[in-house]
Amino acid sequence: LKGFDVIADLGCGAGEMVAHLAPFAGRTIGVDSSPAMLEQADRTLSSRPDGQTGSVELRLGTLEHLPLADAEADGALLNMVLHHLADPPAVLQEVRRILAPGGKLLICDLVRHDVEWMREKFGDQWLGFTKQELRQFLELANFEVMSIQPFNEKSRPGIILAAAHAPLSKGENK
Repeated sequence: LKGFDVIADLGCGAGEMVAHLAPFAGRTIGVDSSPAMLEQADRTLSSRPDGQTGSVELRLGTLEHLPLADAEADGALLNMVLHHLADPPAVLQEVRRILAPGGKLLICDLVRHDVEWMREKFGDQWLGFTKQELRQFLELANFEVMSIQPFNEKSRPGIILAAAHAPLSKGENK
């Protein structure tokens, strides 16, 4: 997600990824539904010694109703959040709305697993995702899938990465 004008870290939590992404974008937007997490994200950003956090905005909002305008971002990150959400396809449709044509989405989440206690301890709604589920969710939201790759599948739980982009407007080239 380097070299974009606007990157959105959706479900930014304590702001670690916002801080890492900010130097690579003109503007970085962190969104979280928890005021406490946004306060922590603000502390994370202000404690960065390098001063290279660029232009960062932290916004309160849910992923189902993102506080961004249509096509406001040209890059988006969902890092370890989809498995906490009741309706990932609806969230991906909302992410598609805020991405400009050709905008890129990166998802990092859990591979489908059977560690049931994670539901109670961490509030997980989903026990990870298969490649097929992520592909279906992305295609339903009108994304073009670039790649979906599971890692460390033998560990429980492993990680899955998915990259997709919003289709370009008619008449544009890829």
